[in-house]
Amino acid sequence: MSNKDKRMFEIDSKIMEKATEETKDLDLQSMEDVEKEFGDTTWVWESWLGNGLVTMIVSDSGVGKTTVCIDLASRIISGGFWPDNEPVDSTDTGNILWVECESLQGPNAKRFQRFGIPLDRVKILPLGDVAADTNLDNQKHWDILLGVAQRREIKLIIIDS
Repeated sequence: MSNKDKRMFEIDSKIMEKATEETKDLDLQSMEDVEKEFGDTTWVWESWLGNGLVTMIVSDSGVGKTTVCIDLASRIISGGFWPDNEPVDSTDTGNILWVECESLQGPNAKRFQRFGIPLDRVKILPLGDVAADTNLDNQKHWDILLGVAQRREIKLIIIDS
């Protein structure tokens, strides 16, 4: 073993000893604890969109994430059917909150119109200027978002960033 490998082994051993010491008194939790805390999941779209859960659509730029989200928004606003042909439950329909972080308010308004979505059903954060982007590093913007998210009329929140 080279001197470099020996030093790395010594460092790793020290880190492991410290981590072991710091965690020796912690009680491990299990998925049984999770089940007790959360219970059954209720679904807006069975096995895809859970009530009160975060669902992320992540991919490279330009592949259609915003379009997919607008399509989901149209189903929440207008009802109809999910892509798997399951009907949208009428109790799950309502307004959506669109949180724009990419300066695409104007183009996205046109996209909503092309999907036949009534623009008055797509709510945005009250930041004082309809052209203002939400800044996810701004605590005031988060406070506004969390407050608005509690409103019963909001059935889906989409953060386009």
